[in-house]
Amino acid sequence: MSLLGGATKIEEFANKAPTSVEINLFLQPVLTYSQNKNILINRYSYLPFGNMTSNTNPQGITTYYDYDNFQRIKTVKTQDQKILKNLSYSTNTDENSNDSIFYNFYKSESFLKNNCAVGLFGTSVTYRVPPKKYWSHISQYSADSMAISDINSFGQNYANSNGQCFYYNSEVSKTYTRNNCSPGVNGSSITYTVPAKKYYSFESQDDADTKATAELIELGQEFANQNGTCERTKK
Repeated sequence: MSLLGGATKIEEFANKAPTSVEINLFLQPVLTYSQNKNILINRYSYLPFGNMTSNTNPQGITTYYDYDNFQRIKTVKTQDQKILKNLSYSTNTDENSNDSIFYNFYKSESFLKNNCAVGLFGTSVTYRVPPKKYWSHISQYSADSMAISDINSFGQNYANSNGQCFYYNSEVSKTYTRNNCSPGVNGSSITYTVPAKKYYSFESQDDADTKATAELIELGQEFANQNGTCERTKK
């Protein structure tokens, strides 16, 4: 994201509802970098409700898609706006019909950020593929397979870029003596433990451990008084 000025600048640009020309100019640093590093990039553009309007391959060749009033692909065009394909539809829902077109259903999967430093843990991030992002003339399974492939290809990287790293507390324990027995009766000792990973912090290990210690201080003696025993001193 640094090539584009950081997350804040990207969000500000997206909120402007930019034109396709403005988008291409904004992405130029990424495209230049990818060319210098021999990285292949496919670019896609979508309508707000999920229909793909263009697909640009790594060679810079763009294919455009137009839709009918039922949000079905009507024409497929070259970057020179020459028609590659006209599509028509019938009421036939047979998957073997050449007139059928199938869009993927909504798909999602959660991934744990896994590029945190040693001793830190990653949050869970959900990667989503909206409905109608992919289509197929073959079958519903084929369209959904493309959506699943999208998840498998980009889900983990998305989590690594958008998730957060955090600290879990270490286990802490302390032994307390029951102190609410009758006069002349001794209370037994009992250990109160706060297990590891009960508390977390995005700030530091000390902050996570402080939360665990606070529970120890607040509840430890009460736990001993409720669960310890009272025993008279033997004479």
